[in-house]
Amino acid sequence: MVGEWREVPISEVYEFSSGLSKPRSEFGSGFPFLSFKDIFYNSAVPSNLTELVKSTEQERSRCSIRRGDVFLTRTSETMDELGMSSVALTDIPYATFNGFAKRLRPKQEHIIVPEYARYFFRSKRFRSTVNAMSSMSTRASLNNEMLGCLTILFPSLDKQMEIGRILGALDDKIALNHHINQTLETMAQAIFKSWFVDFDPVKAKIAAIEQGQDPLRAACAPSAARPTLNSTRCPANTTTHSSPPPRCFLMPWKMPHRDVLMPRAQDAHERLRNWGRFRRGGRKNRSIKSLPI
Repeated sequence: MVGEWREVPISEVYEFSSGLSKPRSEFGSGFPFLSFKDIFYNSAVPSNLTELVKSTEQERSRCSIRRGDVFLTRTSETMDELGMSSVALTDIPYATFNGFAKRLRPKQEHIIVPEYARYFFRSKRFRSTVNAMSSMSTRASLNNEMLGCLTILFPSLDKQMEIGRILGALDDKIALNHHINQTLETMAQAIFKSWFVDFDPVKAKIAAIEQGQDPLRAACAPSAARPTLNSTRCPANTTTHSSPPPRCFLMPWKMPHRDVLMPRAQDAHERLRNWGRFRRGGRKNRSIKSLPI
């Protein structure tokens, strides 16, 4: 009936074949190559394969990559790395795949939607079945006989497409959030280094005071527009303030002049050293790295 879920042996839906085995000297140039890492870390085969291999026309025909192909890692030292899948969502011309993987090519079209297969072969149900089978052998490996014992569960084509669409949208959102987090983390590290390691706003305020400029504006300005300590001194009466300085995050102390800064910094340094001795209970012969001033 339409809408029913079916469970059939994988051997009824896919045909199995092994990949390309080449010596290390054959890699680095040539044609695209799907490596073990590409399969392990990607539920979908990357459209741009970075690894290259020297392959013949016969090898490229025998180990080709087409839409709907499922690649499974067939051998590993640990069970967790066995049977990891990656599904080709598009044809990749002239590409071949790794010899430590098995290719499952659909025998007929319009039975299994590739977007659905992408998530089924990574599902907890399938992964637990593979791990249970591999635990019975001395080495984690998958052969054609073991693959023939596995089954695939699938609904109608419409439901397969809907499942693949929803899960694919969630994966895209997760990838986008991960990229945003990386960008924000990089920005935060750059700001922290500028403020608390290089002391760029402090240096800009000192330079602005020496040149007769507004220290608040100098601290808020981009790094390329900030005055430097070695630049030409400007007359104090040439600076005008037609508008109030913009709001910004400033350092928690004010720096009217270097002569005032140095005693304050040295006093804070000494207080920190005393606090450290107090926390250590008066033990000696331990040094504290001096703070940047």
